[in-house]
Amino acid sequence: AEVAAAKAWTLKELDRLELRYFSQGGNFVLVWPGRDVAEVEAQLRARGILVRSMVGKPVIDGSFRLSVGTREQMRWFCEALEEIVRPTVARRRSIPAP
Repeated sequence: AEVAAAKAWTLKELDRLELRYFSQGGNFVLVWPGRDVAEVEAQLRARGILVRSMVGKPVIDGSFRLSVGTREQMRWFCEALEEIVRPTVARRRSIPAP
């Protein structure tokens, strides 16, 4: 139940960030960050967040695989992702608590 709630919250945040994603069952989400995946992956890694690049894979090229964790972990991820893909917006607002 905790993972399902965290996933639902994360999908709402991805919608708010206007990012393309795919989620169908399971505890993962494919996210297309709208910019170079290797760069986004490296910046997330520098913040201690690990995702798996799907670059070069048919149909899902340009995305990364995100494993869903607790709400706190997903909040941490969403804050970092917003800083990376929308740095100006991220400085003006903070993400509401899940």
